[in-house]
Amino acid sequence: MKNILLFIICITGLACQKNKDEAKPSNCVPQRYYFKFTTFSDEFLYEYTSDNTLTKIFQVERNTKILNKIIIFNYNNNRQLTRVSDSLPSLQRIERYYILEYAGTDKNPSSITEYNPNGEKFDAWAIEYNDGRIIKTVPEGFFQHRYRRYEYDSDGNVIRIFYRDPIEKKETLAMENAAFDDKKLFYSGSTVLSLYNHLIAFRVPGEHNPGKTIYHYISYGEKPAIPIIRNFEYQYNKENFPEKIIYSDTDENGNPIGGFTQQEELFNYICN
Repeated sequence: MKNILLFIICITGLACQKNKDEAKPSNCVPQRYYFKFTTFSDEFLYEYTSDNTLTKIFQVERNTKILNKIIIFNYNNNRQLTRVSDSLPSLQRIERYYILEYAGTDKNPSSITEYNPNGEKFDAWAIEYNDGRIIKTVPEGFFQHRYRRYEYDSDGNVIRIFYRDPIEKKETLAMENAAFDDKKLFYSGSTVLSLYNHLIAFRVPGEHNPGKTIYHYISYGEKPAIPIIRNFEYQYNKENFPEKIIYSDTDENGNPIGGFTQQEELFNYICN
């Protein structure tokens, strides 16, 4: 009798469509990203096609609304990202651009080459994967020793990054991540934006947000006097994407490091 009643309700369209819609998972892609407390006052605005394919990122000075940079994304017929260009509207020229190469129709690029405005090669690096995860980025030629190597936990989060230090000439621990939650990274709703953040912007790849990051190195050959500990707090939207990230840098004893005690990153999304 219960099944017959449910069938009648579904036929009338009163309940089943609603349950179907509620069960459908939502995805979000960033629409706007900016810092709340900082001398860096630019915000980032994201432009997509109707199917949420990223086409441009606009970097705008938040107070004056001056357009400082446009990052342009180009694709081939296989929908692989093939070129990323940094355009400077004020100078009416390309600042730099990146060419991504693939092995056949693979969704992950095998190498990236960076060119200067004159079309001269500036840098290039190969990418190594394991089960679709980035495990190593290796610069070509003379700088091959300056690689990055990634280690993951069982959930796909990067827990350690190693550099091949050019001064000490050995592999050294550069960064550690810990205390992950089970929520989404701000860019994880877009495959292309994830690729860009991981391989060009060099954000840490992974699946979830860390509660703590320890920086042993800031960049190649730049080692802080003491490890910098960054602690994170998150506020999420109903789709579990972060709307606000609050963080602060301290030493091992909890004493503030740097010119600010707390920073906030804020995000707006397009969800469907």
